[in-house]
Amino acid sequence: MSENNEKFVLEDGRKAEKTVTESKINDKESQRVIEIKAEESRPLKAQQRITEKMKSYMYERVTETLDQETGRVIDTKVESFDCATGEIKEEKESPNKIKSLGAIEQVNDPQGSYDLKNILLTVVILAQVAGLLYLLFWK
Repeated sequence: MSENNEKFVLEDGRKAEKTVTESKINDKESQRVIEIKAEESRPLKAQQRITEKMKSYMYERVTETLDQETGRVIDTKVESFDCATGEIKEEKESPNKIKSLGAIEQVNDPQGSYDLKNILLTVVILAQVAGLLYLLFWK
């Protein structure tokens, strides 16, 4: 009976150990048992969202730090560079919106109304995707 241990990393980054045990039953038969033990799965949670906007004369980068439990924006940092003037701006904003990873973002006001611009943008994007799917599959 022989035993072989091998440690490795799974595709998703978890540590694992493979144990191969071979035993000889008789001259013509043998048995091999392969046992793989791995760390428990860990769900991935969004930590930051970085949006970069580039125009021919301006570069802007928005870094949002997200709450890992709720997915809402905790802190926002806006960096911009104007190529024409060479001016660099860095602003740190406390979010005036309660943002989530969902499609609709809610404005933080007493009435709890929705931000119309973001809703319309989401509707337009969904309509474009639906149109492309129609053209690709049903025509």
